[in-house]
Amino acid sequence: MLPALEETRHIANTIKPIEFMKYLVNNGSTTWKFASKADDDSFVNLGKVAIARVYTHPDPVYNYPQGGFYSFSWELVCTLVELYEENPIQDEHEDVLNGRLLYEAHEDFEFTILHHPLAFDYDEKNEDVSAWAHRVISDAIYVHNLKEDETYLKVASMFDANGTKAEIPA
Repeated sequence: MLPALEETRHIANTIKPIEFMKYLVNNGSTTWKFASKADDDSFVNLGKVAIARVYTHPDPVYNYPQGGFYSFSWELVCTLVELYEENPIQDEHEDVLNGRLLYEAHEDFEFTILHHPLAFDYDEKNEDVSAWAHRVISDAIYVHNLKEDETYLKVASMFDANGTKAEIPA
């Protein structure tokens, strides 16, 4: 998708998401209401994404979206791309980079977060949904750490067009 970028862990963890937003803004006439970023080892139940609360990261300098999944309004995507083109920071982790660009430009913004236990690392054996990693529960939104294809497909089978299935397969 982004042939000019080298596929390295460093690129993926720093500038790849904002370079993708730049691609969306600069290549095509389509605009969207929102654009989202998700880690490649995760499953997102998009029908439930609106269930989020205002979140302020406890960073002493600036707020930023934290985690493997976040969404921006199209207006904010365009703003971030413009700020990044003016100040192409290359050495900041990708989620922190978004907050830093907005903070340094004195842009007014607000982030939301998907709170645990609806956003979590997957551990099919752990029944304790207060744990960081646990089984899929009803109304799950973001399931992370699906490293193997078989695991990803198993988790995906727990969802349908309406969200989590009434009976989650074992």
